[in-house]
Amino acid sequence: MLWLNLFAALAVLLVASASLFLLAIMPKMKKHKWTDEIIKYRYAHRGLFSHENGVPENSIKAFEKAIENGNGFELDVHLTADKKLVVIHDSSMKRTAGVDINVSEVTYEEIFAHGLEGTDEKVPLFDDVLKLNGGKVPMIIELKSDGNAKELVTKVAETLENYSGIYCVESFAPDVVYALKKLAPDMMRGQLACDIRRENKKFSIVANFILKNLVTNFLTKPDFIAYCYDDREEFTFTLCRKLYKPTEISWTLKDAEALKKAEEAGACVIFDSFVP
Repeated sequence: MLWLNLFAALAVLLVASASLFLLAIMPKMKKHKWTDEIIKYRYAHRGLFSHENGVPENSIKAFEKAIENGNGFELDVHLTADKKLVVIHDSSMKRTAGVDINVSEVTYEEIFAHGLEGTDEKVPLFDDVLKLNGGKVPMIIELKSDGNAKELVTKVAETLENYSGIYCVESFAPDVVYALKKLAPDMMRGQLACDIRRENKKFSIVANFILKNLVTNFLTKPDFIAYCYDDREEFTFTLCRKLYKPTEISWTLKDAEALKKAEEAGACVIFDSFVP
């Protein structure tokens, strides 16, 4: 009978593990008050930029183009050394401005000295983007942490306090999403996720497992999940969609066919490289 007892114990362990896993990946179940408004729009990735036409990503001109086209837009926010919120994707300015400086280690004055992609456009302040938009279209705001989650979230929350438009805030970093839950619980927050090791084998296997499988959802309770379109059929995200039916934002759609498929599957979309 020993083997039977061992089998029973193993079965109990497996059921308990499965139950804990299902609880771990559960997002916030109550829909946020802004969800319906957010999902009405398509979002231009880093604004409606065009390298060919001299419109840099994450620039005032790119956001103007998105607004003119009737699109919402996605943008990225970092905190500088002098505690300014700036709109730029990378931690370094090397790719977008040709200077290898980290935005978190320098002042905004130093950042402003450099043009974006060989143009006169500068890295904008988050405040300036808010003034430009003024609630005309919704925004997806990605927070880029440099080990400063609490400080970054606090500054962003303070800046958005008097903003009257519709927006949501997201991050790859679970500590940022958790800080949003604690410091700005009414703000619509989302967990960004993908299989990073599909393209970058240097990324930690453990960190990738946590991110790809959404196992911090029980702590962060995101209002939505922004999952990479190319990884959308990953087992855990598929399971999460089937069980919990979360608000899904799919990124980044590069052509009309992929965008159509994502929307037909029920996802809100972030696009670039073409104009829908």
